[in-house]
Amino acid sequence: MWEGADFKLKVRKVDGYWNYDKSEFATVAPISEDDSDLESLYNKQHSLAELIAPDQFMSYDDMKVKLDRALGLSGGISTATAESIADDNSSGNVATATDAPWSETPEPVLASGNSAEGKDESMSYFEKLANDQ
Repeated sequence: MWEGADFKLKVRKVDGYWNYDKSEFATVAPISEDDSDLESLYNKQHSLAELIAPDQFMSYDDMKVKLDRALGLSGGISTATAESIADDNSSGNVATATDAPWSETPEPVLASGNSAEGKDESMSYFEKLANDQ
């Protein structure tokens, strides 16, 4: 609150891309010269202790097991079954082998060069895809 500095974000476009290299810190100064403003700001702070408490994080060993399983390094072929994978699925979206991804397979449309007819055929194909859902 006493030794901080504002950051001046300066955005400009260089060669078609946003560039921030002219951004800089202002001079070091207190937030306010008034002690009552500083005290008010200090009293609005929240503790982060509960967010960084050790019980909020997995142990190294647990993370290592998950990483090895994800990378397939757990020592052989996975023994996961469809049921155990479905149990791990937290979103509840479980597909079965009998589910059809769509009702019918659309026929591909070949556009002929850059003609207006080819563009119309392509657009009608994409409209059909959008309407099928």
